[in-house]
Amino acid sequence: MQAEKFSPELIPTVEEMVDECLSLDLKMIIEVGGSFSSRDAEHQSAKFVDFSAERSAKFIVDFFRKEPRLFETAIVTSYW
Repeated sequence: MQAEKFSPELIPTVEEMVDECLSLDLKMIIEVGGSFSSRDAEHQSAKFVDFSAERSAKFIVDFFRKEPRLFETAIVTSYW
């Protein structure tokens, strides 16, 4: 099975992806959909959390406030 080949690999959270892109001075396109991944610190596994459009917008606004460099390096798109 293909999944076993990649089983030790973790899906990065939004925060981990943004941190990595910022550290590499990359530009980002962040597409807002219906879920975000969140790392379970105890089990080190990613879980997906469904967000409403309003909750997603708040998440993005709060995230940009927390990391102001995103205003210069990221574009947010959405299908909502």
